[in-house]
Amino acid sequence: MTSAYLPEDLAVQVGIWSEAGLRSFDTMPGWLPWFAIAVTSAYTVQTLDRVILANATAGAFTVTLPTAVDRNGQQPITIKRVNSGANAVTIGSTSGTIDGSATVSLASQYSCKTVISDGTNWHIVMSF
Repeated sequence: MTSAYLPEDLAVQVGIWSEAGLRSFDTMPGWLPWFAIAVTSAYTVQTLDRVILANATAGAFTVTLPTAVDRNGQQPITIKRVNSGANAVTIGSTSGTIDGSATVSLASQYSCKTVISDGTNWHIVMSF
């Protein structure tokens, strides 16, 4: 189950994307679109996804990055865990590593990783 998340004050910067496809999009000249999606179970990052808001309240799951080759030179992807409790969100990749590891974990509420591809592997460029 997925749902789009769009804070009102960011409406001109973010498009809303869901499994059903693009739901709405608004931008200002010079702004690049950021597509945010909220997920509650295993999810594979899609082409236009930029921000994944992962809620593992119902159970731990993995957010899978596409191959690093497919995203070389594109905008970073941010995955943020929004739930409290014991259920972690794991970030994996269909190919390559993430900072040298097969997976990384978002073990606490509001923990977040932003990754970017070098064409072979994924690199964490921001983490909190």
